[in-house]
Amino acid sequence: NSGQAAPSAVSSTAVVDNTAPAVSISAPDVAITRSGPVAFDLSFTEPVTGLTAAGIQVNRSGTVAGGTVGVAGSGTSWTVTLTGLSGDGTAGIRVLAAAVTDAAGNTNSASPDSSTVTVDNTAP
Repeated sequence: NSGQAAPSAVSSTAVVDNTAPAVSISAPDVAITRSGPVAFDLSFTEPVTGLTAAGIQVNRSGTVAGGTVGVAGSGTSWTVTLTGLSGDGTAGIRVLAAAVTDAAGNTNSASPDSSTVTVDNTAP
């Protein structure tokens, strides 16, 4: 023995995450509104960052116009709120592709369209 320590083996494990985060969108918190607010809860399959109003598409039918988008939340739970709706018809949302990023840098695919809320500004 020359007084030197024997070489030791070093082992490490790397986790590879190639899975894009997915999202489900709840039904709107109200069935009918004149102008909002209307909230949709978003649930992602893993914690994400980066969601802003620019990552949300508002789907409108009939004469519905407007719809200011507010976004709040973090991790897997987010809420999108629509305010300032006008006209008559329906409104819903969709999360656009690449709107969020997970810890590994994976971005989401576009979500399916949400359920809609009825926007009614016509007097009976």
